[in-house]
Order: sequence, then structure tokens, then C-alpha cells
Amino acid sequence: MKSAGRLFIAVLLGAGAAEGNFASSVEFLGFSENGGYFAWEQYGVQDGSGFPFSSVTVQETEGGAVVWSRRIMLEDDRQDLERARETCRMEARKAMAGFSSVWLPGVLCVHHPPTDLSAPGDSVRFHSRLFAPGYAIGDRTVVLSTRAVTGSELEEYWGLVPVLLSVSFRDNSLGTTRVVMKDDDLAGDRSYTSGYGIESVWALGDSAFAVSIAMTTLGFEGQDLSYMFVGWRD
Repeated sequence: MKSAGRLFIAVLLGAGAAEGNFASSVEFLGFSENGGYFAWEQYGVQDGSGFPFSSVTVQETEGGAVVWSRRIMLEDDRQDLERARETCRMEARKAMAGFSSVWLPGVLCVHHPPTDLSAPGDSVRFHSRLFAPGYAIGDRTVVLSTRAVTGSELEEYWGLVPVLLSVSFRDNSLGTTRVVMKDDDLAGDRSYTSGYGIESVWALGDSAFAVSIAMTTLGFEGQDLSYMFVGWRD
């Protein structure tokens, strides 16, 4: 089984010189008051068209099902990214209120942006909250593992090997491990994804968690950097 972190870093570095590559940004928007949902935004300037876009997604924390999603792209010459973001967020705020009247920011436990080449990418160990040295709650590890799928069109024409992703978390204090997400086959938007890396981990108390995962995917003009989220409740 290949290391998701090493593969992700290698693909990202290899993409650096290719004209037309695209890297989006991500922002976590918080958890619903009861921890049952979380929301996040992805935004940037689309490769190919050059149009600014923003997309907001609301997911169930346990299981990760998408319960609401909206994408706004401004197809004009102004390239006003902030306007695209605010337009999308206005719609998102109304939709999010339907799931919870109160949204909480949670605690940022881990942050490794793709520019951080020292991060392993495929695993992180964290506390849910640190009150002071020696006084913390939670001791968990998130692990990404991948399995290469050979013989695809992506490999034949582009020399890139797509991978199936599995995400698990380990409660180090209890010694238990649970798989919270696992690909069975290549499908949908991630069928052209060849690398994954952990970008951040968010926690609400010691019972709800969300992990942002950076992905390198073949796009319109080269390899793109985008994001997905996986969550779980403990």
C-alpha cells in the first residue's frame, strides 16, 4: 500500500512547472450546534475559463453525506473573486440556518497547507483541545491510505495513476481503529485523482470531527489542487 502523503507531495511538486495548473483554497465554516453537520467553502479562479468561483458544501458529520451544496461562478471579465464568494455565502447562510440556528467554529487541531513540505500528509496525531501543557482532551490519529488502480485512461494518456482512498481514525487512548471512509471503485469527480494529503483537522468538543483532504486531480489544463472533507462522530 502506497503512502498517500509521499504520492501527494510528489504529484504536487511535479505539477509546479506545468502551465495552466490550478490550486483552489478552502475554508472551514463550522459545525452545527449539535455537531451533526459541518460546512466548508472551496474557492478560486477556474482553470480554462479564468472565471472566479465559490462553492459551499454542508455534510453530515457521521457518514459524510452531502445534504446541501451550491456553486457560484461569475462568468464575466471582472474576475471578482470576493463577489463570487459573498454571493455563494449569502445563499449558504440561509441554507445552513435550516440545519441549525447556531453554527460553531470548532477548534483547529491540525493545519498543514500544501506549501508545507515537511508534513507527512498521510497521518496526523492530535488532541481535540489543549488547555495548557499536560492538560488536554483526546488523543487520536487520522490515517490516509491509498491503493493504485492501474490500466486506466489516466495512466495511458497522462502517465498518472489514479488511487482509491481509505480514511481511518485511531483512538490512541482506547487502542481502537475505525474506517470512516473507503473507496470501492473509481467514480465521479475523483476518478482522475492521483494523490491525497491531510490539510487540516477540526474538532467540536471531543465528539465531532472534520478532516480536509487536499487532492491532486487532472483538470482542464493540467493537474489541479482541490479539496474534499471527511467527518465522523465519536
